[in-house]
Amino acid sequence: MWTDDSVAKLTGADHLSLRTHLFKTVLDLRDELIAAGVAVRRSDTILAMDWVAGSVSAYLNRWAVQRTGDVVTTPSSWLVPGLWRGRNVMLKVARIAEESRGGRVLAWWAGSAAADVYEVNDQAILMDRASGQRDLTAMCQAGLDDEATHILCETIASLHTVPDTVSAPADVVPLSLWFRDLIGEEAMQLHTDNIHQVATMTRELLEASVEEKHVVLHGDVHHGNVLDFDGRWRAIDPKGLFGARTFDYANIFCNPDTDSAL
Repeated sequence: MWTDDSVAKLTGADHLSLRTHLFKTVLDLRDELIAAGVAVRRSDTILAMDWVAGSVSAYLNRWAVQRTGDVVTTPSSWLVPGLWRGRNVMLKVARIAEESRGGRVLAWWAGSAAADVYEVNDQAILMDRASGQRDLTAMCQAGLDDEATHILCETIASLHTVPDTVSAPADVVPLSLWFRDLIGEEAMQLHTDNIHQVATMTRELLEASVEEKHVVLHGDVHHGNVLDFDGRWRAIDPKGLFGARTFDYANIFCNPDTDSAL
């Protein structure tokens, strides 16, 4: 089992390990926050007011994709394996507004440890389909947790090294906004002891990171969102956030399952 020292060694910074561990504590209470009715990511209210979902059939026709498998429905999108100009692709049609931002961030990252993107707009994304045989969750379960963690950390580091944040999608969400329903003044007055503690910790972390260089964050790095693309590890499904890079490392501590998580 790897420890938070592993992250420090991989990133070369003890303070990063500490900050990451604190963010992990925040993430650990997600279930309690949800049970208490606290929305920790309601940042798409304005976008959702004008946003309308597309349809799978429309985008199969629009981008001339030949469907090669069944449509998979998730809470946030429809996923369709297909063939496009001789390439194995995945068509992802968003069901909620948040997913449209993730598609644009993935396209902006393409070539920097992210899946290649061939088409993208506010409703859908057409991207390369992972066809490699390796799987990070399976590696972890086979006793290769350290190796899987190295891959995750290296992927995060590559995503964070994209230098030109000015050209990033304009609607990436700052962490302070992402957590606004947790740390806002009115919300703070309603929290129970445990939730108040994590809300206070979140505010302190965000305030302490103000002077740090902020980067475009994936927002949901875990063993199922970094896949094997024929020998290349590439990230998929970003949330499209903006803030201290430690946030992206924190989610590793919570995955791939409750038995393996710290």
